[in-house]
Amino acid sequence: MKKEFKRAKLVTGHPRLKHNHTQEMSEEPNKANREWEDPEESGSSREYRGQSDGDEAKLQIDEHGNILGEAAELTEHAESKVSAKSGDGTPVRAVKRSGRGEHEVHDDSGSDRNPEGNKQSKMEAETNLTGEELELKQDTRISPSFERLKHQLEEQVGLNKSFDVVFREMTFGGQLTGVFYYNGFAKDTVLTDILTRLSYADEAHRADSEARSFYGQREGRERWDRERTRELEQGEREDGHWPGDEGRNRDQAARRDTESLGSEHSSEEDGDRTEYRRDAKAERQQNRKPDKLKIIELFDHALIPHIQVKKTDKLKEAIDNVAMGCTAFFFEGEHEAVLVDAKNFPMRTTEEPDLERVVRGSRDGFVETLLTNVTLVRRRLRDPRLKLEITQVGKRTQTDVCIGYIQDICDMEMVESVRDKIKQVNVDGLPLAEKQLEEAIIGKGWNPYPSVRYSERPDVVAAHMLEGHVAVFVDTSPSVMILPTTFFHHVQHAEEYRQTPLVGSYLRWVRFMGIAASLFLLPLWFLIVTSPELKPAGLDFIGPQKDGKIPMILQFLIAELGIDLMRMAAIHTPTPLATAMGLVAAILIGDVAVKTGLFVNEVILYLSVAAIGTFATPSYELSLANRLSRLVLLVAAAIFKVPGLVIASTALVIMLALQRSYNTPYLWPFLPFNAKAMLDIMVRRPFLTMKTRMSLTKPVDATRQSPEPPS
Repeated sequence: MKKEFKRAKLVTGHPRLKHNHTQEMSEEPNKANREWEDPEESGSSREYRGQSDGDEAKLQIDEHGNILGEAAELTEHAESKVSAKSGDGTPVRAVKRSGRGEHEVHDDSGSDRNPEGNKQSKMEAETNLTGEELELKQDTRISPSFERLKHQLEEQVGLNKSFDVVFREMTFGGQLTGVFYYNGFAKDTVLTDILTRLSYADEAHRADSEARSFYGQREGRERWDRERTRELEQGEREDGHWPGDEGRNRDQAARRDTESLGSEHSSEEDGDRTEYRRDAKAERQQNRKPDKLKIIELFDHALIPHIQVKKTDKLKEAIDNVAMGCTAFFFEGEHEAVLVDAKNFPMRTTEEPDLERVVRGSRDGFVETLLTNVTLVRRRLRDPRLKLEITQVGKRTQTDVCIGYIQDICDMEMVESVRDKIKQVNVDGLPLAEKQLEEAIIGKGWNPYPSVRYSERPDVVAAHMLEGHVAVFVDTSPSVMILPTTFFHHVQHAEEYRQTPLVGSYLRWVRFMGIAASLFLLPLWFLIVTSPELKPAGLDFIGPQKDGKIPMILQFLIAELGIDLMRMAAIHTPTPLATAMGLVAAILIGDVAVKTGLFVNEVILYLSVAAIGTFATPSYELSLANRLSRLVLLVAAAIFKVPGLVIASTALVIMLALQRSYNTPYLWPFLPFNAKAMLDIMVRRPFLTMKTRMSLTKPVDATRQSPEPPS
């Protein structure tokens, strides 16, 4: 049986106990450990440190991991010293920060005896920030020092703690550059092109440095020669020793004067040289300062080959943009950063939405990426007055929210109202995207009927924006909110406008009848069956031939719950198994339940018709609300008979009439009544006959087309 040995704990301040480990450590960690050794060591410890290597005691442990011999005595001595320094006997923990994270120096003497205490102390060290850590976390300025900048990123975004947060230091053109990005968001191809372009700055920097060095030395020599010649000429003119006629005498005089000047004016030459060096240094500093100030502009305008680039001097803005997928370039000695929008979000391709399929029409649909969604709309609306305003919602998620509208069509008061309500949302985040945002800006409480319309089709959103509606896009969601909307906006479908006007009108009427059947068919049938005196002449065949073993109202309620249960099961069932589940529901449940007498045939029949009408409703949210309303009407008809059905139906209409969506009546144009708009609801008119926009949205430009055709 193999024996298990525990690792011996290292004690700070005794390199002899770390002898076997320090041989494997690099020079840099050894240096860090030496910096944190206790300066107040006892005399015995210093004496021990000064022993020769040949006298060092070996580290010996027994089978239980206990330290034996002289090393054990030194370990106990160190433990007592560290405990005495703590004051209360608790382990002392010190932290030294570096660019790569934290080096912890602590006493592990009680780690085996009290692991829970060590875990608790480590958790407290991570949550209880020191004054320096708190200052780094709250600092929003970009530090020109990379060491402090990395410490800021450690506290604010978890650099060196989160594996996907990357800060890479590189040198381009002699300038130390830090590239900060999230690993999953960075687009490799774009960043590779940018780094390739930046690498050219090294060659230009070397060539420029060589040219400056060469021309600087040459200019210095020429300047010194000119100064010396001017001094000699001035001195000779003043002394009158320039013969001017004879070359030989001129040479002798020049040589003699040069020797005299060398002895008499040596101090002046030293002063001139010192002054020249001072002027040259000042000139170099003056020449270097504009280059230093132009580093950001150089990288921004010349060296980064990308179209979406901006500068910032705020660290929070840089961090927020990196969290949205950008890449930040920091520069040593600079207080600004360059942000490059080179994001690459995980996303699926555009495909036709499952809830809004059409037989003929476009097959693209929105996805979970905001930029892709607004691009699909921009492709259909090339109007320069199409405005797309973006903002962030959520303290932690900082979800991108975009407000889209056509400036000279949409009512700007409504746009301002939507903008203000979105800005007033003060929550931690919107992980469920558009639905949570709807509840935050609408606030309708327990009302089941939707106040906004959702669509995943770009053509539907573009058509509503041309009517004067406002579209709200939320990042990470393929659904777009359209507001304001009425009840009748939820019962229209894009398929009606893909067919001829007559066919489109027919499809609309069929859909209206299906929606009405989903609401009132079951309560009316139940009322007629339970009250035979209400049955009209000629409809004697309506009603069950024999009663079931369960009361009629319970049959309806159980069947309604069964249909909802099957619907939820179909959502969570894989596609290959959906067909099998349908067969089980139809044969094993429906047929067997009727044959055993639990249900009546007509209950299953009329409930199926109502369910089909529910599925034919274009808006999924409206279909769910109608299902709840049907249950309320059914229970009211079962309890209070005719008065119950009448009162419940009237209450439903009043509730819908009082509901408003951004100061818009929910039942418009039925209540308040508008004959022209009601005709457009009931009949799908030809395209060229619709020359004006609906008055519901109060459009600035209400004209769809010119009254006179262009010549």
